[in-house]
Amino acid sequence: LETLLKTDAASGLWWLAFQGTSRLGVRALEVIANAESLRKLEVLTLRWCEIDNEAGQVLAASKGLPKLREVDLLG
Repeated sequence: LETLLKTDAASGLWWLAFQGTSRLGVRALEVIANAESLRKLEVLTLRWCEIDNEAGQVLAASKGLPKLREVDLLG
């Protein structure tokens, strides 16, 4: 994930989605929340990713996603 988010292609993303059996923990949310390439991200979908309270708090406390307006944590 960290390598992917360091690519030039990631810098234009306005929406990022993980769904299904993606088990994202604290470290993954830290990477997403602090990725320079995601400064334009507006929508983050994390459906059925088993986000626990600690990982959710990492995301909520982040100041690294200034344009984020929607987070989908269904499931």
